[in-house]
This record gives sequence, C-alpha cells and structure tokens, in this order.
Amino acid sequence: MRTKKKIIHILVTLSFLMTMLVPFATPALAISDNHISRIVTIDDQWNGDTLVDLVISEDGDYDTDFIDGDVFQLILPSDVNWNAGAAAVAGTGTAVIISDQILEVTVAGALPGADDTITVDMDIEIDGATGDIAVQVDPMDAAVSGGSYVFARVSGDSSIAKALSVETVGDPGVGGDIRIEESALGTLNEEDNLVADTDIQQIKLEMPNHFDWDCQEGGIVDPDALVTLSGGFSGLFVLDDLDANPARVVDSGEYDVLVDGENLTLVFNVPGVVRSQRGIITVDTPIDADNDADYGEVEVSITGTIADDADVIVADYADFGVKVTVDEVNEVKAGKFDQELATITIEEAVAGTLIQDRNITFEFPSWVKITRATVDDTNITVTPDAVLGDSNELDVNIAAASVGNEGTIDIDFEISVEGNKSGDIELTISGQKAGLAETKLVVAKAVSLVSATSAAAKDIKIGVQAQEISDITIVENIKEAISEAPNGTITGQITLTLPEGVKFAVKPTVEVLEGNLDIDEEGVALASSSDVDDRVTIPVDDSSSKISKIKVSGLKVTADRTVPAGDLFLKVGGGAIIENQKANRTADIDAGEFDTGTAVKVAVGTIVTPAPGEVQNTAVFKIGEAKFTMNGIEVAMDVAPYLKSDRTYMPLRFVAKAAGVADTNIMWNEADQSVVLIKGDRVVKLVIGSNNMLINGISFAMDVAPELVDPGRTMLPVRWVAQALGCDVQWDEATQSVTVK
Repeated sequence: MRTKKKIIHILVTLSFLMTMLVPFATPALAISDNHISRIVTIDDQWNGDTLVDLVISEDGDYDTDFIDGDVFQLILPSDVNWNAGAAAVAGTGTAVIISDQILEVTVAGALPGADDTITVDMDIEIDGATGDIAVQVDPMDAAVSGGSYVFARVSGDSSIAKALSVETVGDPGVGGDIRIEESALGTLNEEDNLVADTDIQQIKLEMPNHFDWDCQEGGIVDPDALVTLSGGFSGLFVLDDLDANPARVVDSGEYDVLVDGENLTLVFNVPGVVRSQRGIITVDTPIDADNDADYGEVEVSITGTIADDADVIVADYADFGVKVTVDEVNEVKAGKFDQELATITIEEAVAGTLIQDRNITFEFPSWVKITRATVDDTNITVTPDAVLGDSNELDVNIAAASVGNEGTIDIDFEISVEGNKSGDIELTISGQKAGLAETKLVVAKAVSLVSATSAAAKDIKIGVQAQEISDITIVENIKEAISEAPNGTITGQITLTLPEGVKFAVKPTVEVLEGNLDIDEEGVALASSSDVDDRVTIPVDDSSSKISKIKVSGLKVTADRTVPAGDLFLKVGGGAIIENQKANRTADIDAGEFDTGTAVKVAVGTIVTPAPGEVQNTAVFKIGEAKFTMNGIEVAMDVAPYLKSDRTYMPLRFVAKAAGVADTNIMWNEADQSVVLIKGDRVVKLVIGSNNMLINGISFAMDVAPELVDPGRTMLPVRWVAQALGCDVQWDEATQSVTVK
C-alpha cells in the first residue's frame, strides 16, 4: 500500500512540473516559399540559360517580412559557374555575382501587404560537373528559407538509342521502331547552317549485310515517312530535295531523309535557340532481305556527326515456317465414338506464310476416323471440308492469308479408333503448296479397353469331342470400358468367338472377380453361325464405376479336321466393348464405324493331330429326312437323301461335312460341271453324269454317277465318295439309315 501511495505522489509532482514548462505563445519565425520551376538534363559542355527558374516567395501570412536591404546568397557547386544573365533577377530584388559560384541577392522594392517574389534565371556554365546540380540558398540575416534545390542533371552522352520492340519478320517485314533521343538539352544541336558535302549534321542508321531499307524515293513507302521528329525537334520541317541537290544548304529548322540500300541518313539543322525539351527521333524499320541474308537477329548500327554510336536489335529474321503443337497428348478409348483430342495449333512464324486458296491436309492412321472437327482461326481465315466420319483425312482451305500479324489456326478433333488398336496416334499435317512442310505429331494415345489372359494352354486334338481349354480372365483397362448401353443400337454384351472349324461343346461359367460390373450370369448362352456354336454371349446389365475383372471357366471345344495345327485363339469383343463396329450401323450412327468387333485375342490352347484311333466322327443320315446327326448333334439340310438304283444319294455339302471336309475345300466348276473335294492328302474329283471318279489323279469306275436335283443341288453316291475320302459307311435296312464314320 505504501509503494502505491509513493508512485501516485511522484506522478502528481511530474504533472505540476510539466505544466510549469509550457512556454508563453510567441510569433512563428517568418520563412519564404522556395521552389524550382523544373529539373532539366543538360550536357557536360553546357553554357547558357537552362530555362529553369528559382522562385523565392514571401510567406503570405507574413507579408511584411521582406525588408529592403536584406541580403541572401545563392551558391553553386565548385564545378558550376554563374553567367551574367543570372544577375538580372525579376521581382523584388537585385543581384550581383560575387564570384563564379556566388550570386548575392538584395531585397529591393518590398511592399507591405503584398506577397513579394524574387525570380532568378539559372543561367550557368558547366565546368566539369556531373550528375545532379543543386543551388544552395544561404539566408544570412534575411527572412528567406535556406535549403538546397536540384535544378539540373549533367549527362556526358550525346544521345540514347533503343529499339521499342523486336519483331519477328520474313521477307519483307517491319522491325521494331528505333527511338533516338538527346541525352540532355542541346546535345544534338548545332547553331550554324550545314552544307551536305562539308559539315553535315547527320545521323546514319545502317542495316546488316544483305538487308536493305524497304522504301524508295517516290515509292509506296517514302523515306521521309519513316522518320518522326518530336519533343524539342517537333518544329523541324522536311526539306525533301537534298537527294536531288546535294549542294543544297540545310537551313535552320529543316531536315531530310536519304536512303541508299542498307543505309538511312537523317540530315537536319536544329534552330540555334535555347530549347526547353530534349529532342526525340523515331525511325520505322521496313526490312528487305536478299537471298543471302542469314536468319536471326537484325541489328541496326547508329553513327553520326553528333549522335553517339549504338547498335540496336529491331527484328528476328525468320524463315517462312509454321509451328504445329498440341496442347496435351490425351488418352482416348479404342472402340468408342466421340473421343476428344486436345487442341492442335498451327502458328505462322511470319505473317503471310500460309498461302491463300491452298489446302492443309490432316491425316490420321488408317485405324482412326474423324467424326467431327471444329476450327478457330486468328488473323487468318480457313474453311474445313465437311466431316462425314468415314475418312481418316480432313482438308482445311486457306480462304484468306494473314496480313500484318501472324496467323493462328486452332483445330479440335473428335475421332473414333478401331477397337483392336492401341498406342500412339500420329497425325500427319501437310500442305507444301500452302506453305507448310510435312509435319508428324503424336496427338493422342489409344488405349485398348480390355486385356485377356489364360491359364496354361492345353492340347486340343483334332476330331476329339468336348475338350477342355484354359480358363480366361478379362480385365478392364479403364473403368466403364464395358458398357451395358453402348452408343447406338448394338446390344451391350461381351462375345467370345472361336475360329472356323472349332465350336463350343458346353456353355461356360462366367463370374465377376473384382469391381462392380454387373453381368447376367443366367443369360450366358451359346450363339451359332453356320450351324456351329462358335460364340459365347455374355449380357451386361450395368457398367462398372471401377475397373472390373471377369473369369470365364468350364470352356470345352471340339475342333474338326479342317483346323490347322498351332495356337488356338479366342477373340474377345462384342457391343459392350466395341461400340464402333459395323454391326452397330443405324441411320444416326454411321460415322466412325469399323468392320472390327474384336478388342483382343487370347491363346487358349494348342491344336494337335491326335494319335490313330483317338478320333471318331460319326454322322447318321436317314432316307427321306432333311436332317442328319453329327456326333449326336442334329443338323438341318435343304435336300433329303434318296435311293436310286440301290444306291444312296446325299447332298454334296453334307457328305463332305460328314467326311470331315471343310467348306473351303469344296470347289465347284460350273464350266465342266465338276466338283473337287480335298481332305488331307486326298483330292477327289467327280463330274455330273460321269461314272469316273479321280482320286489323286487316278481314275476309278463307279456303277452310278453324280447328278443335279432341284433346287440346283449336287447329289453324290455316298458310299463311293465316303470310301474315297477314307471313311467307313454302314447301311441299316431296318431304319433306312446310313452311318458314316
């Protein structure tokens, strides 16, 4: 508690002391308002009026402070001198130069109640000074504010040159403007008249070897039009006859521009008066390159009688080339419609490269079809041919070439990729007549929708019934690769297809191992073509939202004698995977379709020749019935067997099938009404109406002859033909049937 009371006592005492320290109010000291009118840049040889004023004004609130006779001094740096003109001050005062650096000002004619002002011209001579120049105001005992005031900057250069831009040009072309400006007031100034062949005041701009100024006297672009004078040079006017009369005097305030090949010369005479602004010269750079000109930077060299030497790059001389790029290499789905590519851009290096009324051709691989193309052009006008969707090529016509600025063409494609293809999609862009060299560009990557694998391959013996083949696994490479509702009218199902001569013996088991693909397991079925169960169909009820895996097991097949030895491949396809197949053709969905309905093939076994006695192929025919059984399976015929002269006649095609002859090994010759059957190493030939049969070229006599019956079917004596092909034939009188083994 004592400590707190002590602190309070100290604070009260301090408060009292602070009150005692507050001074009585006194008048503020009188001061002047000082300023300079501008800051100028001058050269290191300057001698004259800078046109800058130092203004010293009486404070308006104290208009009696300036008193006649008060003296103050203006002091320059040691390397700057006052000129006599500075002593002629204006306003309320007089001045006298005390020394090279000191100007003394005396207040004279001050009026009470008036805001008196003294103005001093900064008329000086530079004597070695560089950088900022300031005048020091020493008030001495006068009512003037002291201070230091920068009024000039000294530059040792005559001129500053730069290119305002660097342009990409062809032949001809226009580079960036060149700007040449005085580094300080008067650095490009001459007071005397100049004669062209004696003391010419000039600036020369020289192009590199093999480059000329693209202009001519009296031409489309006149040299005088290339040069613009501004700032302190804006009052000069063009002479325009010095080229015709070189001895002509360039009078004060005149200029002319001369061009001779690679040289442009500006001849001018700035009036001999003091200027308040630095002069600026702007030069356009139209460029004409000859056949030997090198591609690359175009550098203009600047020299002259008064300008500083400089080299400025105004252009990049480029070949009339075209740059072709793609925004991104996208992945696209094989077997699907409407696959979008990233934007492909064609960009001119030089305006006018692409030639009007010529075509650019875009060509994809043969396994890609264009279904849509959208074009966006800038500074150039193009027109694409109509896209029908049945071609891998598109022509784009240059309707109007670019002028001034480079042209750009952006094209967006939608494509359809054949279902069994994958890998880089390389686009070839060509159009030499249009000014574009052939370019190859990978624009997308085709991804196969599914892959398939099998377990260890098993041997499949020719002629042996219902043999097991490997289980297969089908995996989506991307989600939703398998669709329950493909684009078009094709059904959403997976198909497994065997090659000719091989058929499925039983319906397999299908199950989804991974993912959420929904298949109709009960709807799995065998499908027939040419009366052979060579396909399994797997209906899809719902697409997957993540990659799925399917297993097909319990596969059994039978291979007939026509199947060659070697690997047995199973084809995986169907509308659920390959929607752009011809089977999907409708009035609305034609564009981008292919014959291919297979996505991938997988080896499921090896076809081998069985040991003797392993194969037993049995066919049973009945007289008068238009059907027969092959290994227990009923097969329909369009003509029934019949008896004639105690011989059984059967239709050619089915006799051959029973004997193990493939359809491709049955050859009919209309000219001589003959038929040839080939089985293994045996070639059998029969002629309608002839009792002679040839086996490997050797003639054998038959007791009956082949004949034709309605509707144009060839009927063969079964016993003779079957035995010629190495088959056993048995007749059952009771059942009126023939068995061929």
